[in-house]
Amino acid sequence: MNRRRLALLLICFLMSNFAMPVDVQAQSGTVSTVNYQWLITISASQPKPLNFPNSTLAPAFEAEVNVQASSSGTGAIYEKFWGAAGNTLGLERSSNYSLPRGNTVAFKILHDSAFPAHAENQLVASALLRVLLDAQVNTNPVLFVVAPSDSYADLISCFEEQNFQNIDVVPETVMNRAIPLLVVDETGRLKTNLYYAL
Repeated sequence: MNRRRLALLLICFLMSNFAMPVDVQAQSGTVSTVNYQWLITISASQPKPLNFPNSTLAPAFEAEVNVQASSSGTGAIYEKFWGAAGNTLGLERSSNYSLPRGNTVAFKILHDSAFPAHAENQLVASALLRVLLDAQVNTNPVLFVVAPSDSYADLISCFEEQNFQNIDVVPETVMNRAIPLLVVDETGRLKTNLYYAL
């Protein structure tokens, strides 16, 4: 086996076994864990002001990205994304990406609706990729992403639309330039190892 492939598989194994939280179940809207230092929450919704009668964009969606320290319950809005029909149409940055270099990060995805539309999940995947690249530039390791169980399969599909690939099919040429991403559902039963090639 190629040394690069072995190294990436070892990193993914370590991330999935040792960097995983003790309990990834959602409890009172938070992820209970002791392993990450920052929680980045992506909350998706379908705001009424964007979905007025006769709107050519309807249904339009919003994804709000909040950043908070794992030890505090308060967070700050980092960015807001707006999109429709699978396209990101707008971005508003509310604050700078000011996480300390090297601190670990976990993502949590939330939806206002019980059964989010595919276009809403596409916007979430686009927002996550955008913030994931910020974390990569700032050398913040992303330990995992917690996704709602009801939309888990569709979110994985949307990540693949954003050119994330399954870790089982790793080309040797991108091994040293790949960003691994472990996606788990809120029960902790479903796990998918993805990577994004730079």
